[in-house]
Amino acid sequence: MILRALCTCKVVSVQETQLTVTDIDALDESPLLDINPYSRQFDVAEMTDDES
Repeated sequence: MILRALCTCKVVSVQETQLTVTDIDALDESPLLDINPYSRQFDVAEMTDDES
């Protein structure tokens, strides 16, 4: 079984091959398969009550 998800997150740091992010809906040490930039023109991210 392969589980995949799509979510937005904040990039905290990039060090060689290690990417550190916050505000992501994933388990610790989960592999990131693909990362893409967020564009307000094409993407829509809903804010939760604690983010507004």
